[in-house]
Amino acid sequence: MSVIIGPIRPLPSKPMLYALDAEESSMQEPEEELSKEGQAIDEAYIRENSIFAFSMLPSTKPEDFLILDEVYEHQPELLAWFRSVYDKLNVHMTDQVQYATPKHFKRKVVRILADHSELDVVSTVCYSYNSQDLFPDNTHLLASRHVNAKTALGELSEKYHFSIPKTVLTSVAEAPARFKQEFSNQGQSVYAKVDGLGGGSNVSFVASADIMAGALQNYAPDQACILQEAIGDTYFETIHVYSIANDSIQYDSSRAKMTKDKQWYGNIFDPKIVLTEHQRAMLDAAAYAVQQEGYAAEEPLLVGFDAFMDDTTILITECNARWLGSTPSEYALRRLGIYDSVTATSTIDEVAEDELAAYMSWVEANLFEPGSELERPFALLPLGFSGYVVQGKRAVGLIVIGDLRACHADIRQKFSSGSFGLMDNSVAMYGHVTSKLQ
Repeated sequence: MSVIIGPIRPLPSKPMLYALDAEESSMQEPEEELSKEGQAIDEAYIRENSIFAFSMLPSTKPEDFLILDEVYEHQPELLAWFRSVYDKLNVHMTDQVQYATPKHFKRKVVRILADHSELDVVSTVCYSYNSQDLFPDNTHLLASRHVNAKTALGELSEKYHFSIPKTVLTSVAEAPARFKQEFSNQGQSVYAKVDGLGGGSNVSFVASADIMAGALQNYAPDQACILQEAIGDTYFETIHVYSIANDSIQYDSSRAKMTKDKQWYGNIFDPKIVLTEHQRAMLDAAAYAVQQEGYAAEEPLLVGFDAFMDDTTILITECNARWLGSTPSEYALRRLGIYDSVTATSTIDEVAEDELAAYMSWVEANLFEPGSELERPFALLPLGFSGYVVQGKRAVGLIVIGDLRACHADIRQKFSSGSFGLMDNSVAMYGHVTSKLQ
């Protein structure tokens, strides 16, 4: 029996093995080729990924398997509490959890597959050099590498006719001159983007040629980069998720994205995010591009498009052919049957370790109650915990259903200033984004 491996969404009809290892840093190149800066970013990413894999638990079925960072094996009380909360919601997740060292989940994958012949679907964060020996060939890795490349966006938009901001492909050495030529005369700012690590890594906001030279000084002069026009506040940032199979393309979901100065503050799921026919056509064209470039499989692969939009226009800024950080939140909302009917904000913040017990009690006191209308200003769904405590704080994942501002006010009454350090800015971004959704 052949095994299908890749960033595959939850499938209701068959058991799956989720092996969501911290391997996004090796989507574009082998990890041994990362710069020192890249290696430092990757160390932080390992900690961040632990909570991402944990947050998949509410999306799993009892017959599924899930691999977690081995750090959780020594903290069984976290998983026990999390499972007890979702039992109250009648969400029964897998108890077939195994543990492995980050970057080495693939070893555990091989063992689990050998012991369980019923498994033929393995969901990974992405296609990467780290786990390429799990694949029969490198076809999907090469396709993924191409469509994920920041520098490929302009080429794909021209070939498949979808709209993007003004984007100039150049080299690091030529970037300051091209900026002056293409943007500075119009007083525009840009994002300088270089291939490599995902997310906001390798991305710099640039308002002058001098800043451009400094922002790119750690890259080789002949390395390709793009200069992408920075979009103004009349637009709001969104993410649109598709599932791409060999013979089908399916639009799955949308959410607004709260970011400022490369810092992510959360995502807003809201039924008021509605696409015009033109906006949907642009996204469909981008999804078709990904499929035609080889990113597709027998079971649908996940891909997300970052885009700025207003009432009529959409400008696609990035293609992320992988699992997205917000996707487990979507599937948790779907599991409870409320994805299409509530406004919900998913976020990750930090709680002081000496307030962790208080945090758990607060979540239970404000837990969402399925089957009844939301009678209070907000309700909560936990999304998990980081397995790591850094400087006395632990990252926690949370979905706030209802008004984030009311949740923020309650947090400031219940917790010290050492917890929820991002929430003030999250609320400010929430107000800005929701004002665009009226």
